[in-house]
Amino acid sequence: MYADLALQQLQCNRQSDGSGGCNPYLWVVLLQIDTDTLGSGTPVAAVYPVDPSAARLVVKAGMKAGDTAIIPGEVAYLGVHFRSDAPERDLILIAALLDQHDTSWSAMAAGYAAFLEAAPTEVGKHLLELQDPALKEQAINEITDKINQQVSNAIESKLSWWDKLQIAAHVQTPDRVIASVHQDWEGVAPASAGSFSLDFPSGSAPNLTDDFVLSCRLLVSDDPCEAQAAAVKEFQEAIANIEGRAKQLNSGHGGEPPAQVQAELDQLASEMLKERAKLEDAEIALEKCRKWNVTPVGTGGPVKADPKA
Repeated sequence: MYADLALQQLQCNRQSDGSGGCNPYLWVVLLQIDTDTLGSGTPVAAVYPVDPSAARLVVKAGMKAGDTAIIPGEVAYLGVHFRSDAPERDLILIAALLDQHDTSWSAMAAGYAAFLEAAPTEVGKHLLELQDPALKEQAINEITDKINQQVSNAIESKLSWWDKLQIAAHVQTPDRVIASVHQDWEGVAPASAGSFSLDFPSGSAPNLTDDFVLSCRLLVSDDPCEAQAAAVKEFQEAIANIEGRAKQLNSGHGGEPPAQVQAELDQLASEMLKERAKLEDAEIALEKCRKWNVTPVGTGGPVKADPKA
């Protein structure tokens, strides 16, 4: 199953940067929580734009109240893959809208990297609280505070003494966060698909200083190659189990292993050859299926390829 998120359009209802307008840019990360991630060392997987410009790609320069702008393709699409038989299929979107001013590129790039690293880490620490309605709001506040602190520290670490002096003297204006928001989906399925919007208000109603709205769409579709992908995973796990057992046998004996241990090692070597052959066949089958069902990230699922291509 594919879940593709499209960030479509940013609308400016109010902005506080005067006649020059606002220079908004987005930081977004899509967090995946499912049976596979929970069973691994990384309970929360992160998907984010990898384009080099993603740290500060202005949606539209000089945006004023009433303006709208299409989200640049470099940051507009995020996609994840779920096993349809997985009992856990959850998504969390975390997005921050910032306004470009005078902060250096290196400092904002460091902040962006900290944001991408902190989001899955901090969410992973609070998974149980996020599932408890009585504790969810407090957990979200703690996650937000931790992310903000790590981002702030990363940016601060890249500012030169001259930058800090210029800011203190009000010669330079730092980039600012307009607002940060989140959206979550539990049990992602085709019924989860649809359009939605994210509001980025700065200040408190009715006295908002900034107000932006981001139009989005979530598309969920079946994976036609799920059986082939499951077969690859099955054989990979079998090989990992064999390697683990062989390592256990080898580490538990110094020098020449006893006859019974050697016999088991020989048996494991034979099983390994068979499983590797099965894995190779499964990978070929999956590759053929993927070529036939082309699935560009963010397009909402597979598209049939031209068999003559």
